[in-house]
Amino acid sequence: MYDLIKVDKENINEMINSYYKNVTAPMDDMWESGIIGKGDYFTIKKKEDVLGYFVVDNDNNLLQFFLKDECLNESSNIFELIKTSKEIKQAFVSTSEPRYLSLCLDNNDGVEINSYLYTEMEAIEFKKPLESISSQLANVEDLDRVLVYNNEMGFKGDWLIKYCKDLICNHGLILYKIEDKIIGTGEMRPSFSSKSYANLGVTVSEIYRRMNIGTYILSNMRLLANKQGLKAICSTDKDNIASQHTIEKSGFYPYHRVLTVKLR
Repeated sequence: MYDLIKVDKENINEMINSYYKNVTAPMDDMWESGIIGKGDYFTIKKKEDVLGYFVVDNDNNLLQFFLKDECLNESSNIFELIKTSKEIKQAFVSTSEPRYLSLCLDNNDGVEINSYLYTEMEAIEFKKPLESISSQLANVEDLDRVLVYNNEMGFKGDWLIKYCKDLICNHGLILYKIEDKIIGTGEMRPSFSSKSYANLGVTVSEIYRRMNIGTYILSNMRLLANKQGLKAICSTDKDNIASQHTIEKSGFYPYHRVLTVKLR
């Protein structure tokens, strides 16, 4: 009755845009681009009509599910077909995705929090925790030492060069230094689907942690985003308690969650 056909993401942009119109809050770009965007996309067809699409990763986890409004009464049957035919045991879903979330909960055999999604609340401006800290916008000449810093932080792989290059070319990487040595970074990445938002990221060298430097950097990055007319969002996983404390001290609130849903 239904056909599930693998397609290129670029060929279903209109449906993807429709999907995001039903999302109630901006989505974290790690999930939006780094995980969902790199999954396998399938359309759902009934004869010649395309009813919607879904996304799975290499481990057969369901990452996204969309049906057009006129097809919603077929949601349960199609969701069951996808689970069975793709042998899907688990779904990742945000609490900002009500239609997809509802189907996951209807079919759940256990739900856990995967990560917290934060949005800015009150602006908090922190003074420098160390007077010797300076900052600068990273430029292309800084790429090599940025890569060395990230390697020392444990970030490695072919993806890192392109990631850092893109940040620098988009004027989204701020270096925090002591005596010209990088001791932390602040990232600002404009959202792809929510144009008025920016995703923020922070790293701090291990020997400079627990000094409120992360809070200082995140607060500065939030002010930078606001000066560009953007609202700030960020995220962290449920087990990173230190990161949660830093984010909340910087004036952010965990407005949504990404859930791991075991499917029966």
